[in-house]
Amino acid sequence: MHQISPEGIAFLKEKEGFRSDAYYDVAGVLTIGYGHSIYAPSIEEYPIHEGQHITEEEGEKILRADLKPTEAAVNSAVTREITQKQYDALVSFTFNLGAGTFKSSDVLEFTNQGNYQAAADALLQYSHAGGKFIEGLYKRRSEERAMYLSSLPQA
Repeated sequence: MHQISPEGIAFLKEKEGFRSDAYYDVAGVLTIGYGHSIYAPSIEEYPIHEGQHITEEEGEKILRADLKPTEAAVNSAVTREITQKQYDALVSFTFNLGAGTFKSSDVLEFTNQGNYQAAADALLQYSHAGGKFIEGLYKRRSEERAMYLSSLPQA
């Protein structure tokens, strides 16, 4: 059973960014801190409301709470041995898109088949929000793809 590495957390924090005030993201979802949205697994423990303000320390605590079920989803769905970097990339992807999307994705299917190149390439398909292509999401998926592939033996 894997856990996200310190490098994985740093990557996730960089990609999510920290916002101390509640805001609506590009898909119109109320969000705060490091990507904690109304759809987050810990929403009952850490609710969000318009006008809300949190400290970075509170954001860190919420992120840790949100990561637990995200990691559990990745650990339970992946049936093949993967590297730490693959795991970190999959946790970032799942944190951003949700466990349901991850569990029904080609990314997971190809990972479980051991077709890692196809899994990495499939990450790029998830660059849309609200039905629109988002350049920032494409950049994030590209970086997750690079992370996913970085620890694999080169042919």
